[in-house]
Amino acid sequence: MLEQIFEIITEINGHEADEYTENSNLITDMELSSFDIVQLIAAIEERFDIRVPTRDLIGFTTPKSIVEYIQGAGK
Repeated sequence: MLEQIFEIITEINGHEADEYTENSNLITDMELSSFDIVQLIAAIEERFDIRVPTRDLIGFTTPKSIVEYIQGAGK
């Protein structure tokens, strides 16, 4: 699942996924803007067939935090 998150981020920011780790910060390390974050969430919702409420976005700081959220979404 982490690889899928990296693929989405790479599509959005155009950087190579091998530049990042699961603990890279989405904004400071991966250089995602607020618009990029909106695109990221939309892609995650579509790819994983989940709904991400706006209040949950504060927890999305790293690819690992996104994976943990998705894994917990089915509970």
